Amino acid sequence: MHERLLSSCVILLLSLCLSAGQTTSFTYQGRLAENGAAVSGPYDLAFKLFDQPGGGAQQGSTVSRDGLWISNGLFAVELDFGSAPLDGSPRWLEISARKTGDPAPPTVLLPRQPITAAPYAVKALAAASYLGPVADTQLSPNVALRNASQTFTAPVQFASASGAFSGTFAGNGSGLTNLPVTGSAGGAGFITGRINQLPTSAGSVFFASASGITDATATEALTTTLSPAVSAVATGLSVRLSQPPGAGNSLTFTLRVNGSDTAVSCTIAGSARTAESAAAAFIPAGSELSISIRAAGVPNSGSALFGWLFQ
Repeated sequence: MHERLLSSCVILLLSLCLSAGQTTSFTYQGRLAENGAAVSGPYDLAFKLFDQPGGGAQQGSTVSRDGLWISNGLFAVELDFGSAPLDGSPRWLEISARKTGDPAPPTVLLPRQPITAAPYAVKALAAASYLGPVADTQLSPNVALRNASQTFTAPVQFASASGAFSGTFAGNGSGLTNLPVTGSAGGAGFITGRINQLPTSAGSVFFASASGITDATATEALTTTLSPAVSAVATGLSVRLSQPPGAGNSLTFTLRVNGSDTAVSCTIAGSARTAESAAAAFIPAGSELSISIRAAGVPNSGSALFGWLFQ
């Protein structure tokens, strides 16, 4: 009786539905028949997941439903294999059955049933929308948080249609480059000038206005120099010569405040034509500024362009 019954059992209807609450369990509905006639009574059913329609490896544990009552061939069971077996890979459901109380081993019903898309809703490959809060811990570490301290290891770019940003920025600004700075002696700016005549005698010193004059002279004319209205810092002195001083010769350019040299100084020697200084000097409000040009050896005659940052 057992062999005749189960060898002719077929699954006529397969329905897989998610349980409420989006858990990992789902409902399996089927119809068991013998020689085309629906069966009734208690049956022991066992359910296994496999990764192949035949053979293969079992995925997860076996779910047993003993004494399941089948009425007119119809039955429904709640199955829960957990989320690990349902990882998006193809799966097939194998069912074995026997009448409750039958001492014979259960018979495997073939073919295995493919698991369709419904159970895989527990692991959506993509979501069109999401309802509910998302905790910070659920976000990727590449997502910047508004109210958390962030460290960026890659270059950071700011983009604004108006070119303006607001807020508080902290730090010393070291490493900033390509900053467009404009202005005049009354405020921050990049001061530039031209000196048409440079000293060519050994040990001679010429003086020029910090904003540049037509010719430098041997007398420091403080009355023609810049007089900042506010305290500031001078830095970034750079100089370019029309021709190099020549072998064994040099020219040293130094920013002076109230007739005294500052650390803002650079020297051009030999075949070089340019030099710059990274040093800075504090300039009190109302100070008189000038630039000294000191010759060593007998530099070639020429002119110079210079610039420095006043901020």
